[in-house]
Amino acid sequence: GRVKLPSTRPLPPAVDLAIEAFPSIGPSDAAITVVEFADFSCSLCRGVSGVMHELLAEHPHTLRWVFVHFPVAKKGVGRHIHAGGQCLMEQQLFWAYHDLVFERMVDINAQDAPQLAAEVGADMTRFDACYAGKTGEWAVRRGLELGRKHRVTRTPTLFVNGRPFASSQLKKDLGALNENTTTGL
Repeated sequence: GRVKLPSTRPLPPAVDLAIEAFPSIGPSDAAITVVEFADFSCSLCRGVSGVMHELLAEHPHTLRWVFVHFPVAKKGVGRHIHAGGQCLMEQQLFWAYHDLVFERMVDINAQDAPQLAAEVGADMTRFDACYAGKTGEWAVRRGLELGRKHRVTRTPTLFVNGRPFASSQLKKDLGALNENTTTGL
């Protein structure tokens, strides 16, 4: 039989998250879209990242992961690192940068975006032009606004197919959801 996720109350209605501007991995028509509001200085976000990479490897055709910039930490690397990541989207290097940032998390400061971009093999002329402009910063602002609009107050905050998704066992619960996409979530 099908596994059903325990639910004590009806699911909240799905919200339409404006995520087109943000980095994503996985097919755009995936059965399950996980939208993560994340801060590069948040260790729980680093944990989500590891789980998502494992799940994407197991379910490459049915899962999509969208990373929404939401730098909320008062201390930490903040907006500049996020803006740098956004500037690498057009070079298809966002996810390499994302992984490097989380790997080095404790040693990174706000000025490190260009160095990290160079390390992942960015075309630095293109990166510098974007980084000096407002493109990356604009996307970070959009992420913060989108989060506030949907009452996001901390990171990581996840939405699965437009619905808030809280889980202490992300791999198990998302894996189960993925197996049961036919249940009409």
